[in-house]
Amino acid sequence: MKASSLIFYCLLLPMLFSGYASGQGSFKLGTKTVVIPAPTDFVDAYSRIPAVKAYFDTTSEKDWTTLAVHIPSSLAPRIERGEVIGSLGYYTNVGLPNSMTTEVITPQMFVDFVSQTEKSIGSEFDPKGRTVASAVASMRSIVKQATRQPIDIGIQQPLFLGHFTKQTDIYSIIALMTLRVGDRTIPMVGSRSWIVVNERLLYVNVYKEMVDDGDVSVVVDFTKKWTASIVAANK
Repeated sequence: MKASSLIFYCLLLPMLFSGYASGQGSFKLGTKTVVIPAPTDFVDAYSRIPAVKAYFDTTSEKDWTTLAVHIPSSLAPRIERGEVIGSLGYYTNVGLPNSMTTEVITPQMFVDFVSQTEKSIGSEFDPKGRTVASAVASMRSIVKQATRQPIDIGIQQPLFLGHFTKQTDIYSIIALMTLRVGDRTIPMVGSRSWIVVNERLLYVNVYKEMVDDGDVSVVVDFTKKWTASIVAANK
């Protein structure tokens, strides 16, 4: 799957999650170790809640390594008790393609990657384009296999708003979109950051259900602080 289509893929997965502590995680990627601190008042549900890990492991693309899925600390106990959660509301997803777990990323490689991404990212949000269609088709197939029943899934009006961080080790973009899952319509704001730490490229996603226009600033501020903390933790 293309890197850009993973933006939609990681966004759709938790919308289908149904009931099935802060700190930081350390991950070995080839010969390098990367540290991912949890955002303030969030916990890594992927490492702490077996049902969440099993869900993401079952439904993730084959060429994808999930490192962390952070959810609000207040939500974790409810999931552990088995409550039905229609959507996570506000969450993160961190990972990278399997093929990149051991790839050394040099500063020049990241410059080239950002340049290429800037040239192509706008077209990837075309609702009639191949990226969106491919992501939706893939999710329908995966969910049908996991749940043994078809679920109507769609992405309406994706809107790329541009980038808000462009540094030697961080590149972050922001987008709006409306998800359709069954008979539910869910407006979302999401950021995607690519971060180079210890010669590895991490894909860092933040998603929030949109209540009002202020949520764009909320996600941007949240992402800036968290990505900076990830870089700092790996110095």
